[in-house]
Amino acid sequence: MEIEDILAKGAEAAVEQVGKAVSKVTGSPAGEFGELLKDHIRFRRAKNLVKFYLKYQKIVEEAGIDQREVPFRLWFPTFESASIEEDESMQERWAALLANAANPGAEVDVDPSFVETLKQLSPLEAKALDAMYRPPLSETEGIVPAELATELAVSRKQALVLFNMLSRLGLCYPNVASFYLEEFPKVPLSTSVQMTVFGAKFVASCQKPRNTPSET
Repeated sequence: MEIEDILAKGAEAAVEQVGKAVSKVTGSPAGEFGELLKDHIRFRRAKNLVKFYLKYQKIVEEAGIDQREVPFRLWFPTFESASIEEDESMQERWAALLANAANPGAEVDVDPSFVETLKQLSPLEAKALDAMYRPPLSETEGIVPAELATELAVSRKQALVLFNMLSRLGLCYPNVASFYLEEFPKVPLSTSVQMTVFGAKFVASCQKPRNTPSET
């Protein structure tokens, strides 16, 4: 049976089926193995959530945020995604996203679509966005592949791959009509890539909010 067939039955059924197979070589009951696996997953998710919460709490305290209620459709997928995120830099972004959503004085409105966008980014793609983010944006600002490659310590080819992945999500756009990997040797070194308004607002929402001045 293919892995897709096993997973298609759902998580619980998949764990049970794997448990039955493993029990033949371990001598342990299938149910016991299944519970062990589920406990391990629960523990890892709980550990990630604790780390995420501590980051969030630190951001809120440092910014002096008087937290407001965040809509369920925003906080639930944020917690869910943070529970399976183990990269420290990405956890910081999730924490900042929630902090901005909970901040009554936030400079940017956190749209629920930002959650789905962050879920699709790798740590390197997120770093590429940070490198491109240079507020305030203008028609003349942008970054060239060679510059991004140097800043991220990757090849120019990898930089173009990053640009293509980010443009797919509507976060940036090239200043030439054709800007794809198979044509990267033909792309002039001077060709720049600009961040979209959506991309700029998304990056801003994933950065720590500035200190909120207290009212007197």
